[in-house]
Amino acid sequence: MTSRPFALLLLSSALLAACSGRGCDPLDPSEDAPTAPQDSPDIASFGLPEDHELYPHLADFLAHPHFVDEHCVVDWCEVQLFDLPRKAQVRRHGVWNPRDYYALWDRLRADNVVRGKAVLDLGTGSGPLGLLMAHYGADRIVATDINPAAVANARRNAERMGWADRFDVRQVSEDDPGAYAVIEPGERFELIVSNPPYDDAQAEDIEDYAESDPGYQFIRSMLRGLPAHLTPTGSMLLLYAEPAGMKPMQEIVREMGLVGWIHLAEGKEDFATHRLRAREADYGAVIPIVEIYPPRSTK
Repeated sequence: MTSRPFALLLLSSALLAACSGRGCDPLDPSEDAPTAPQDSPDIASFGLPEDHELYPHLADFLAHPHFVDEHCVVDWCEVQLFDLPRKAQVRRHGVWNPRDYYALWDRLRADNVVRGKAVLDLGTGSGPLGLLMAHYGADRIVATDINPAAVANARRNAERMGWADRFDVRQVSEDDPGAYAVIEPGERFELIVSNPPYDDAQAEDIEDYAESDPGYQFIRSMLRGLPAHLTPTGSMLLLYAEPAGMKPMQEIVREMGLVGWIHLAEGKEDFATHRLRAREADYGAVIPIVEIYPPRSTK
């Protein structure tokens, strides 16, 4: 559940070795992608220094902002997601935006936080977060999505990487769209991750669930069900920067007595008392990590 209008602005063919037309073989793309017009913001508007590791990725995406929707009409395109061993595949309307995943990727490779752990990826989409977890040594990944095309896409990517035996992708029903609807009552994870939908809007079709979360019900169900699905030392990591959605998050963290931190470029802050910024863009080029977990025993 990672796509949204801002993300579509950042799509690129420099990281997408393409299925450039309707007739190419999605498993063996042989044509170069056509160049899309440069109608996106200049990278300078993101305020990144040229030696920042995100800079070249964003520069590539900004150069061809509409590549996926213009060229992956029927077939699949391929994308290099940071340092994964193979290119993953993404269908039309699938969004691969380095801005969304950079903070988590950077933390995973630096801190080794998932090796040997059981991980839950809520709203997996094409599977980017789950794939990163598998790449950095997660023992078991459960990934969920309400969109059947996204479920098929995530499964396909797990197979391409050779991780299908530890990458369990589950279909969520529209009749029961809660965050843990396909998770067993006693099933617990050492890490839960998500890049949840940002918009407080009603989904008109299945694709809209990637962006739309009416009343932020998905976010609310994620946090309210957290104690029942985390191990005693586990935590949730959300890639999120929408102030309107952060507000109910803060309310639930305070109400339930959860521990919350927001990891910003300038440092870590207590999420419960964090002063929300006016707009998503005010959080900068890198989407922050919001870390939440129940209070831990000191015994």
